Amino acid sequence: VAEYLVGAKLQLRLGDGAATPKNVNTPNLDQPADFPVGTAAIEVTVNPPDNRHLSQIKRILDNTTLQVWLLVRLRDRERWQNVVDASFSEPLAGRVVTADIETFVGQNVSEIGGFDDGRVASALGTLFTMYNERWLPAAGTSGLRIVSGDPDAK
Repeated sequence: VAEYLVGAKLQLRLGDGAATPKNVNTPNLDQPADFPVGTAAIEVTVNPPDNRHLSQIKRILDNTTLQVWLLVRLRDRERWQNVVDASFSEPLAGRVVTADIETFVGQNVSEIGGFDDGRVASALGTLFTMYNERWLPAAGTSGLRIVSGDPDAK
């Protein structure tokens, strides 16, 4: 869910070409991370710190000039940051931004909505529609739909 939601958010904010729906369990060996965008390699994980993601970050840092955006759950952000800091010396560690998925997605939805409650709700509805209609069918996981609990939501 997290990777698809980030992908839908990137499409909403940057346009359709910014991210391509794919099955989350099918690695794309042609790209360094879940979402290469500009000079960033955006990697999404809901796992606690693990060797697979640390190795992937190391490959990106060693083989590219990209900045790594590691998006993790809010509750794991500090732990991931500590592991990244302990695993990579400067200047490599300085190329890794550890942020939480919730803020990464939510901040842009708030900005798109102009920080107006009604427009933010509309932007969130657009994000959920993009996630449900573009990302889930492409991945074959329609059981992971997001729906609003708001009785007035369309």
